[in-house]
Amino acid sequence: MQLYDKHIRLENLTGRKYLPRAVLRFCYQHVDVLSQPDMPAALNVMLTRFVICHDISKEVKNECLKLIQAEHMARQLRDASGPTTQRTADAGIKDETRGRTTSTSNGSCACGKVCTTARGIIYCANRQCSRREFHLQCVGLARRRPDWRCSSCRQAAVVPKAPVAVM
Repeated sequence: MQLYDKHIRLENLTGRKYLPRAVLRFCYQHVDVLSQPDMPAALNVMLTRFVICHDISKEVKNECLKLIQAEHMARQLRDASGPTTQRTADAGIKDETRGRTTSTSNGSCACGKVCTTARGIIYCANRQCSRREFHLQCVGLARRRPDWRCSSCRQAAVVPKAPVAVM
């Protein structure tokens, strides 16, 4: 899989322990290509080899395959319903029927620049985050922190407490 080889060269990994995250980033960044008809089978073979060699866990493999399957199903639905979306230059998706634009990850930070390597990047712990990847400098961090969430996901996680009725 030439696309994967190119991605890993750009990652410039310093050890095998970083491979699982690199594989997940590969799947997130190339989900459009990987969900095309022949690609899921090739990806499954590659991921199975990684599991056998103990480079990644079964959970990482399953998460990648679920992501690709979900995108494949969404593509089939889009194809069945006809063209209703178009890509805009800012990597958002414009819904022509409602006029809204929603952000998609595509490996771009909030600053608008593409996150191409693992160095200097932090990932939002919320797997549903619309951006997912951020440059450490852009979010004011010197080092990665476990379970870090971007400002949007932190705000969404804060749920105001309901007033308590006094009897």
